[in-house]
Amino acid sequence: MKSCLYTFLLLIAVSFLHAQKKIPVSAKPKSGINYKKQVENLRQGNVRLMVLPTKDSIKLRWAVSDPLIWGYCNKYGFQIERYTVSRNGKLLPKIEKKVLTSQPLKPKPLKDWAEAATTNDYAAIMAQALYGETFSMNIKSGDSSSTSIARIYNKSAEVQQRYGAFYFAADFNFQAACIGAAGLIDTAVKQNEKYLYRVFTLIPSKLAKVDTALALCSTDEINTLPKLTEVIANFGDKTVSIGWNHEQANGKYTAYYIERKREDEDSFKRITSLPVSAFKSNRTTNKGGSSMIYYTDSISKNNIRYAYRIIGINPFAELGPFSDTLEGRGAEMLAFSPNISEIDFDSAANVIINWDFDKEGDKLIKGFELYYSIHIDSPSVKVMEIPNPTQRRLTYSIKDNAGYYCINALPFSGEARKSFPYLIQPEDSIPPLAPKGFKGWIDSSGLAILSWQPNKERDCIGYRLFRKYVASNEYSIVSDSIIRDTVYFDFNNNKLLNKIAYYELRAYDKRYNTSTGTEILLKKPDVIPPTAPLFSNFIVKADTVLLSWYNSRDDDIAKNILLRKRGFDNATNKWDTIYVTKKDTSLQTSYSDISIKASEAYTYAILSVDEDKNVSPITNTLKVTTLAHKPSVLFKISSIKADRDERKITIKWLLLPLPNMPKITEIQLYRSEGNQKMALYKILSANETSFVDKELTINSRYKYAIRAGVDGNMPSEFTLTEIMY
Repeated sequence: MKSCLYTFLLLIAVSFLHAQKKIPVSAKPKSGINYKKQVENLRQGNVRLMVLPTKDSIKLRWAVSDPLIWGYCNKYGFQIERYTVSRNGKLLPKIEKKVLTSQPLKPKPLKDWAEAATTNDYAAIMAQALYGETFSMNIKSGDSSSTSIARIYNKSAEVQQRYGAFYFAADFNFQAACIGAAGLIDTAVKQNEKYLYRVFTLIPSKLAKVDTALALCSTDEINTLPKLTEVIANFGDKTVSIGWNHEQANGKYTAYYIERKREDEDSFKRITSLPVSAFKSNRTTNKGGSSMIYYTDSISKNNIRYAYRIIGINPFAELGPFSDTLEGRGAEMLAFSPNISEIDFDSAANVIINWDFDKEGDKLIKGFELYYSIHIDSPSVKVMEIPNPTQRRLTYSIKDNAGYYCINALPFSGEARKSFPYLIQPEDSIPPLAPKGFKGWIDSSGLAILSWQPNKERDCIGYRLFRKYVASNEYSIVSDSIIRDTVYFDFNNNKLLNKIAYYELRAYDKRYNTSTGTEILLKKPDVIPPTAPLFSNFIVKADTVLLSWYNSRDDDIAKNILLRKRGFDNATNKWDTIYVTKKDTSLQTSYSDISIKASEAYTYAILSVDEDKNVSPITNTLKVTTLAHKPSVLFKISSIKADRDERKITIKWLLLPLPNMPKITEIQLYRSEGNQKMALYKILSANETSFVDKELTINSRYKYAIRAGVDGNMPSEFTLTEIMY
């Protein structure tokens, strides 16, 4: 395929060479527009460097990556430095530096281009790109588009065109590249020395930031240019499509020449005056990932043998070796094509295929062929030959080979002509058997690994998988397309509350008859912590804390763990396990903690652990302060009498002497009537020994209790009595 850019570049060269053999000039290279006004932000770019070692020199070629930066380079120039890093295979203790450009390297003045530009089209293109007054398509003066916007756009396009044309032409004339400050030859080199070359621009940093290019080489590293081996030529009707793999040369070639020779000619000749470039627009990526370049050539006759070969050109304008020669003849295309017109089935389920083909083509063909493919876009295979050119009907035992069929007409010369594919499906209403050996499991990440045995039916094309999470729900499809394998991976969210995943597998044949489903259910790994029990009540007794709670409602609870630590909100104290419930946690909802100390602060927590050892978080705590020890004070009821005439009850008591008896500050009298709870009734002085109760109801039973209040301590034990009034 010819590139439009080649034609454009050739027109520039021709106009230059034939317009009085001189270029409309300016004093400086026309590398674009006012860059300071054009560049709003600081531009960035890089320099790409290639080296080519020879026996007695090293050639350098470079290019910048941005058109406007290229304009700056023409103004400020390049500097090239060489560093000798090793000699005779040994690294030098001190690297030797040499500047190869005593002054900034810039394009030569126009007068130095005269000889090269008049003898070489590519040098003329480079000179035109640097010094030509104009380098773009003209805008008609009467066109309304000749506005400032159009001029700005055209000027910007001109910069791109100058930049592209300059470096394109430099690839085909290394001498001109050196004149244009895009190349250099270092002849002051020695064998057995290795050099590091450094190329960088001298553009002020306030205008642009450009990376430095580096390359390491020596004269001992001479590499021959590669030969193209992956080349093809497809001969058609007076056309030849030639292709080659550009990536095979590892980027060493930037363009190619194609040469052709007829069998009645003595030598090869180039079929294009300009080479075929390796631009991306010319390349096609095939199924194998190779970057192929194609060129289509026209030939005058089909019955003459043609030979082609390809040669690459590197950025130093050097030619590589020729590829292998590709030979062949053009082939006339058969003008008639077959067409399947009708199909039918006989009693034995064989297919009868009828097709049309123009009778005028019978003398041009040697027969027909029947091809089959399972899918319309899959490769087809030949299943029958029909050597009779006049035959238009055949019978074929299709069995279970439903798919696409086509008839090929085979000419005596040239390519076969195919009919359009025709879908043929024999009658089939019998579904395959349900899949067997369906099994699987779900891992801790939620990945379900499912497998099954393959069906033995010849027309079974695959399977579909269905899933649900609730037993009473309908299945939903997991795989939209047919599963060809017998293993499938599905993902389940283990954080969802469902514990079971239900799967169903069905087999499908070529007619999409569906088998009955094979079901399995898979238990999901439980990664969700259970809910914790909640404290419902607590009672603090003299030497015991009675704890009560509501159990977790989760149905897989294995045990509850009761924790305790000293103090309130004390992060330094560790939790101690004081009790673990049995398997059936629903039978126990309380626990008496007897391992406590008096007058201490405690914090309690209770956790649930499920069957998968997930532990509930600590969300519910209980803070308790235990009672102090009761003092050793004891009373004895000496008498209790009811006097109904005076409507009173008299109670008398004695204080029993005990060793180490604390100081009594008061006497607390409790009373209850009937079934009522005992409550504080009176507080008496410490030295009283009796009490008269006159707030009474006839025919009522009264209970009394007294105890001593002790300074700075708990009250003493109760002393009880009762009487019927």
